[in-house]
Amino acid sequence: MSGKAPLETPQTPSGYNRGSGSAAAPQDATGNEISPMAPTATAARLEVQIPLRVKPYDIDIVGVVSNIVYVRWMEDLRLAMLDAYLPLDEQMADGIIPAILKVELNYKRAIQIHDEVVGAMWLSGLEKLRFEVSAEFRANNHVAAFGRQEGCFISLSSKRPVRPPARLVSMFRNISAP
Repeated sequence: MSGKAPLETPQTPSGYNRGSGSAAAPQDATGNEISPMAPTATAARLEVQIPLRVKPYDIDIVGVVSNIVYVRWMEDLRLAMLDAYLPLDEQMADGIIPAILKVELNYKRAIQIHDEVVGAMWLSGLEKLRFEVSAEFRANNHVAAFGRQEGCFISLSSKRPVRPPARLVSMFRNISAP
């Protein structure tokens, strides 16, 4: 991060059906179909996957999902990830909150109103004062976009960066260990 090579090369989430035919339902890491009602968490990567609905107001004049929608979807994914692994209310009780410093997106194909979209996000890097999450958006089982967010944790009292919570560091070390 911050001018250096990423801590870990972002990888494609393992829980997707990679078929090239018709749109099959997204699957988790064990091959079970993902419920469209709730986020799916994959603890082996600190990953979440959620279905994303394209709404009429998400479409721009050209008829495709507007760029800003991907940023909103990244926030939805990050909040689902926090809910699954490090709930925001627990962080606030500990006097810290996450803050985003940078967002990058790469677009591969346009998403349209009736596409079936699944977003995935996982913790891809953790440093002394920063974290990195990577995201992938799939429409009808094809990669439509991928990106990353870089952030840090902020002390609610001092408004200054602090080290990531020990619980997150421990979880990340456990999945990063060979």
